[in-house]
Amino acid sequence: MVEDLQALEDRLKAVASLVDRLRSENQSLRASLTLSEVTVAALRQQIEDAGQRIEALLKSGQP
Repeated sequence: MVEDLQALEDRLKAVASLVDRLRSENQSLRASLTLSEVTVAALRQQIEDAGQRIEALLKSGQP
């Protein structure tokens, strides 16, 4: 009985440790995702700006 309780306690500690590790990894991934979203928004803006400059050049007839 005591051995069973000890085994259960060990398993619970392992699960708690895994939960902590996964929580930490999740926070890290969320931060990385946020940074990636900001980068994507900046790149989309650069593409839009470049497209507007190209359109302006084509309308003005300059090479």
